[in-house]
Amino acid sequence: MVAMEVEKLSQGEGLIEGLETADPLERLLDVVVGREETLGKALHVLELADKRGILNLTADLLEDFDEILETLIGFLTKPDPDKLFMNGEALMKAAKAFDVASLPTLAQGAAEAMKHMVEPDPKPQIHGAWDLMKVLKDPDVSRALSALMAGLKGMGAALRAADHGE
Repeated sequence: MVAMEVEKLSQGEGLIEGLETADPLERLLDVVVGREETLGKALHVLELADKRGILNLTADLLEDFDEILETLIGFLTKPDPDKLFMNGEALMKAAKAFDVASLPTLAQGAAEAMKHMVEPDPKPQIHGAWDLMKVLKDPDVSRALSALMAGLKGMGAALRAADHGE
């Protein structure tokens, strides 16, 4: 069957037209043959993008593209475009400060938190101050609270610096 398809291709038919009736695996093989190095590089780029969180960020951007575009158009059509450029510059500066490598870890933590928050019978159960004190000794709770407090401290410092024009 592959020989027949290759023969069709050699008679001047396009790649897709000549392989329409072929088995999907045969079509894939025909498309891949001769492009192994390019496909290897493409897969390597995708792996790097996934490890650095860029793949998820890109997927989210593409999923929300219409909404983002609509918002951007709304900003651009408002009478005071100078604010957009000032805010855009500030957003770009903030975006450059992000540690992209930490985004997958933070996203995984947030996903786990949401999964546990919607459980019908969440553990641990807190019925008073003593239960809260016991839970604070849990290393996972302690780590999450420390991360939240560090984040709040950093945000507060940035807000205070912005208030004082630093």
